[in-house]
Amino acid sequence: MKIGIAPINWSNDDMPELGENITLEQCLSEMQTTGYDGTELGHKFPKTAEKLHPLLETYDLSLAAMWHSTYFVENSDLEKELDQLQQRIEFLIEMGAKVINLAECSRT
Repeated sequence: MKIGIAPINWSNDDMPELGENITLEQCLSEMQTTGYDGTELGHKFPKTAEKLHPLLETYDLSLAAMWHSTYFVENSDLEKELDQLQQRIEFLIEMGAKVINLAECSRT
């Protein structure tokens, strides 16, 4: 079994001022030191596999998952919503991750 952790414990994606002083390198280093195998994607992470994969390898980590908010209920452009989801899925596949934390966030 492998265990991953979310970087929101170091830097909050919803309120970026919480943890803004913590670098991505500090976050990844502490994940590695603590013994985690993987991480969820956070807002400080590179957004391309070409940049993210070598960075995570430096800390012996892999991308375990990512969060994606959907707005199917309130978004009239279903095609755009599905395109965004497909892009996230393709990125996860490229990174070797098998989990997407998906939540319908309309009217929240």
